[in-house]
Amino acid sequence: MVPWLASQPGLSKGPLNLYFTQLVASLTSALQFHILCIWHILVCLFLQIAAHTSLHTRMANLQAIEQEQQHLQAKADSARSDFAEAKAAYVKALQAQLEILAE
Repeated sequence: MVPWLASQPGLSKGPLNLYFTQLVASLTSALQFHILCIWHILVCLFLQIAAHTSLHTRMANLQAIEQEQQHLQAKADSARSDFAEAKAAYVKALQAQLEILAE
């Protein structure tokens, strides 16, 4: 029974008062349930936003790692090319020395 409704002057203590008291109690209970549902929805929404933000952060980190990997791969390819050119120049210089020594 809702105390503030039962204490209202002019209401009889009969079945009509009991009906209204139960109605208000039911509405109060339904309101509490809906508030609980809204709270649950807000918490779930917050968790989804947090997970979504975390996913975007991880994706951005992964893209940065992939870009760094591509940059390092390009540097490695350049170093291989430079090494091959230096090796060819070294072999050419050795061949020239051998020709000079052979004369």
